[in-house]
Amino acid sequence: MHCALNTALLALLGFLASVRANIIVYTQDVPHTIAEEFRDMPASFGPEIAPDGLRGFLVVGEPEDGCGPMAKPPTVENFTGKWIVLVSRFNCSFEVKVRNAQAAGFNCAIVHNVNSSELETMSAKDPVGIDIPSVFVSDLAGQILSEEYIYINKFYIMVNGDLPFDINTHLLLPFAIVVVLCLIVILIFMIVKCIKDRRRARRHRLPNRSLKKIPICKFSKGDPYDTCAICLDDYQEGDKLRVLPCAHAYHSKCIDPWL
Repeated sequence: MHCALNTALLALLGFLASVRANIIVYTQDVPHTIAEEFRDMPASFGPEIAPDGLRGFLVVGEPEDGCGPMAKPPTVENFTGKWIVLVSRFNCSFEVKVRNAQAAGFNCAIVHNVNSSELETMSAKDPVGIDIPSVFVSDLAGQILSEEYIYINKFYIMVNGDLPFDINTHLLLPFAIVVVLCLIVILIFMIVKCIKDRRRARRHRLPNRSLKKIPICKFSKGDPYDTCAICLDDYQEGDKLRVLPCAHAYHSKCIDPWL
């Protein structure tokens, strides 16, 4: 039982250790180091981000809300990688923002919330023709990304499309499953033990034929018995007593389960 609990705990810790952020900021300088991590929520439209993520330089959109024709990505000498644009929420639909980013030549769009840390799944009424992925981040993440991690500050970012960590599904649910499994194991163990104990007790009990040979009498005043040594109650007129060969008498209902 102890081994099973240890195994379940290790599995849960391993599961939690595998959870990571969805936007990871790296330094451009070698060796690359992680500067910061943010959560994101993939959009419900457009292509999925590759399992190994999308890496590129980040710029703030012009205009910042992405609701009009956007400025194209900068031209950087010897850079042939991907460009990611950061735009703010509101003033137009998510679909318009992503289409404008795509038309300007960006490879991915990050839309940040405004005055809210909530993550939402972006949707589009007509997703046909949208060929770049997009993700949604909180207002704080958008502020930090725009102020500290644009490409001119010598950073690049990795965008992953995994769903963000949710304690209800990633922690409470697995923990509840582990607890239920442990309870099932304990219940099975107790049932098996109870069955074995009953069988063991049955093997050591007298057969019914032998039990019937031990006489039963009704108690009457004046009999040489006064108290049942098992339940410690005084005998009452008419009580059924089982008189053993050793001449000791007990309530039949008290002694029979032990014979």
